[in-house]
Amino acid sequence: MPRRPTRSFAAAWLLIAAFAACAPATPAADVLRIGIEGNPTNLDPRFAADAYSTRIVGLVYEGLLTDTPDGGVAPLLAESWEQTNDRTYRFVLRSDAVWQDGAPVTAADAVATYRFLADPKNACPAQEVFGRVEDIETPTTER
Repeated sequence: MPRRPTRSFAAAWLLIAAFAACAPATPAADVLRIGIEGNPTNLDPRFAADAYSTRIVGLVYEGLLTDTPDGGVAPLLAESWEQTNDRTYRFVLRSDAVWQDGAPVTAADAVATYRFLADPKNACPAQEVFGRVEDIETPTTER
């Protein structure tokens, strides 16, 4: 006659299974997890205005330039830039910059973004700053 497991044996297996189910999964090597104190309200960089949203947007999206620890600026999507006169800047984009689908980031993309930010109809939080831009163009776009 087969021997039936005792209650303590069954309880031990149940306890082992419960602990195994609660063990944290080992994250993949290319995963970064960052905890923040609150929830972002908007992850669209054109509309992110609260501290949590802007903190995440800065980790996900790249602008033309980035802030440096010493208070300066450094290129990010821009490979380089120059100030051609008191009111004009010329940016050269990195040739390896791509969207998440692999399509290249173009100067026309940057122009479209800045025009969107500057347009009061879009009600972007940064409109006050970008609305001061007099003109933005690329050699391949019409004014």
